[in-house]
Amino acid sequence: MCSWTVGITVYVFEGNYDPKYLNLDPNDENSWKIYAEKVRDIMSKCLNIPKVNQGYRDAKKFKKAYQAQVKLLENFMHRVNVTTKKEQ
Repeated sequence: MCSWTVGITVYVFEGNYDPKYLNLDPNDENSWKIYAEKVRDIMSKCLNIPKVNQGYRDAKKFKKAYQAQVKLLENFMHRVNVTTKKEQ
C-alpha cells in the first residue's frame, strides 16, 4: 500500500505584516513594491531559499518554450546514452 504524506512548517505572524519603519506613503502608487519586496525578504529567510525574479506570468508565458527545450535535452541525453533521475 502506498501512503502519500507531505510534511510542512507553518510560520504564523501576529496580525498583518505592518512595517511602520518603512514609512510608506499610502498615496504613493509605488509603495506596494517596497512592501512586497520586504515580504519576499521575510519569506526567503524563513524558508531558507533564494529570491528569484520570476512570477506566475513568466511561467505561463515561457511554459511551451521551456518544455520544448527540456524535450530536446532529453532526446539528446537519450541518444548519447545518459540516464536521468527520472529514468532510474
